[in-house]
Amino acid sequence: MAAAFFLLPKAKRRGMVALYAFCREVDDVADDDAVTLAKRAEILQQWRDDIRRACEWGEPQFEVCRELRPFIREYNLPFSLFNEL
Repeated sequence: MAAAFFLLPKAKRRGMVALYAFCREVDDVADDDAVTLAKRAEILQQWRDDIRRACEWGEPQFEVCRELRPFIREYNLPFSLFNEL
């Protein structure tokens, strides 16, 4: 986690930590050479669907997306921003 996060107010820091965790999870899937490309694509689609649920007021399945959901709502973060990651 970036040291600069600690300079943020607590509420914003929690949001950044949740966003960082999401990015790490997705990046780990994309970079896992032990898993076939087809399987990685399938898993990434599951993440895409879950973050879409978080952005569209649904109930995400993944803990990271559930933790990120309040900040998505508070800062009005659209799905398109996450999809571009």
